[in-house]
Amino acid sequence: MSNFTKNNFMKKQTFLLLTLSACILLMASCNLSRTAKTSQPKTETTGTGAPPPQKPKRPSALANGKFFEKNGRRYLYGGERG
Repeated sequence: MSNFTKNNFMKKQTFLLLTLSACILLMASCNLSRTAKTSQPKTETTGTGAPPPQKPKRPSALANGKFFEKNGRRYLYGGERG
């Protein structure tokens, strides 16, 4: 084997070794982060059967009469300009 061929083989071997090592480390770190996220205890209901608290209802423009009609089209009242 010539010196050039030996050098080229060593470069390929080193590149392959580094690539495989990087892939293994990446897979291991992804697996560890996935298990860390899933190992957190889940909060469970108390079992009393009570429904969860409801969000406060937002004001409804339709119920508050904020729509008006002009030329057969319905518009939402936006206030006075001034």
